[in-house]
Amino acid sequence: MCHKLQMQKSKTDLRYISKFLEDFKINHNKLLEKLQELESRITYRNRYGFIHGELGPDHFIVNNKLVPYVIDIEGAEFFDIEYEHAFLHIRFGDHYHFFDNDKLDPYRMLFYQYYHHISLTAGFLKLLHRGFPNQQFAESIIKHQSENALSFIKG
Repeated sequence: MCHKLQMQKSKTDLRYISKFLEDFKINHNKLLEKLQELESRITYRNRYGFIHGELGPDHFIVNNKLVPYVIDIEGAEFFDIEYEHAFLHIRFGDHYHFFDNDKLDPYRMLFYQYYHHISLTAGFLKLLHRGFPNQQFAESIIKHQSENALSFIKG
């Protein structure tokens, strides 16, 4: 099952984030419990879709005959399509409705949204720690994604 891979990665990412962000350190157990709760709602499936893995407007080119091509496909694979849609929802925000699909599993969507918030927080923290040149941009992503992850355990 696809989500099992992301479950393990999220656990590792939560440990990493908790070393550097106080709110994650304080709420580590609650964040982990939420991850387990969301994962427990996912049921077995035997059909998957072909996904890009990080689809966005910068992953298309259009030739002079207006034929579009998908590029940067090294992460493309057969996987839960909710993984891609959760990412699209984060990436496109209010404009996501153009991609909306009423056949998506709502439990997988929630799990992958939470996963992406955790993953993006950890990923940009790692970039920051490696000397990423645009520190302000990395910090803004960390702040935004960490707040989104924490919102899953509040209220």
